[in-house]
Amino acid sequence: MISWLRSHWQTLVNWFLVFTIGRFAFRQRMEAWRNNRFDALEGVFVTQNLAGLVSVLIRSEHRSIEKRVWPQIVALTAFFSGAGFVQTDDASSILIRLARGFIFAAVTIGILSFMSLGRSFGILVAVRQVRTTGLYRFIRHPMYLSDLLWRIGYILKNACKRNLVLFLISSGCYVYRAILEERFLDEDPAYLEYRRQVPFRFIPGIF
Repeated sequence: MISWLRSHWQTLVNWFLVFTIGRFAFRQRMEAWRNNRFDALEGVFVTQNLAGLVSVLIRSEHRSIEKRVWPQIVALTAFFSGAGFVQTDDASSILIRLARGFIFAAVTIGILSFMSLGRSFGILVAVRQVRTTGLYRFIRHPMYLSDLLWRIGYILKNACKRNLVLFLISSGCYVYRAILEERFLDEDPAYLEYRRQVPFRFIPGIF
């Protein structure tokens, strides 16, 4: 039994994540449906959710993983922080339209990032195959950019103290995670070469 668990632990983790994330995403979409908020943007969300779940299921095993606890805490905080945001109902129509623009851009970039990553999607800081195609030709962390844009859109539409604090913490974690992750990935010569070819983390020509 122990040897079987050692051989299949990542598959078990993947299915656990699919169940947990899928259940949360399904509840979010059903809530939108019940409240008559299920529109084209929600439909794009469904596509992104499915792309993410497939990426979790098919991802390859890591070649090495960051064994320090702190970088992994930062990575997990960034990844799961989106579940802590709450909805409000006092945004103006202008802010709602602006928020939808950010969220649509975030979801679009997210879907393209999943397609670019293929089997290299990860939640913890680890070394898998270095991806250099798709959006990764332009910036090193398009998936994190997608999450940051989503948070900007959400805070515009749902401004409150809790969401603002969570926005600052989670966004900071994504930026910090990118820095910590790159320090670990620099041990891979292929990633060092990739960094030389793609010098920007989130915004081409700026950062």
